[in-house]
Amino acid sequence: MKSNKIISYGFFLLALSVAIGAFGAHSLKPILLTNNRLDTFQKAEFYQFICSFAIVILGLLQKEYPEINFKLDFNCILASILLFSGSLYALCFTNVGLFGAITPIGGILMIFAFANIGQKVYRNSHN
Repeated sequence: MKSNKIISYGFFLLALSVAIGAFGAHSLKPILLTNNRLDTFQKAEFYQFICSFAIVILGLLQKEYPEINFKLDFNCILASILLFSGSLYALCFTNVGLFGAITPIGGILMIFAFANIGQKVYRNSHN
């Protein structure tokens, strides 16, 4: 995947993260308070923002290291947004605990992607 495309995805996801956060803080606040899930929603939005920003950084790394294949890492970060933040958003609005069981899978993907990116860059810079 081309670096500019990765960067574009990252900025789109950043914008979406800010929009979701604003929507949650204003329009969705009553249901979040009723379900006692305001903190959960804020955590979902925070990690969506972190992962979106990481995608922008990944695009910049792709420019710097065009010989490294970051496709798996990109896909893992996208999946982590869907599984981690998405499951927390679903939990916020449904109060169905099963959604909370999905969250750690997204967290594991996030950890894997960040660690994998770090080791790829480290190895490349030491060759």
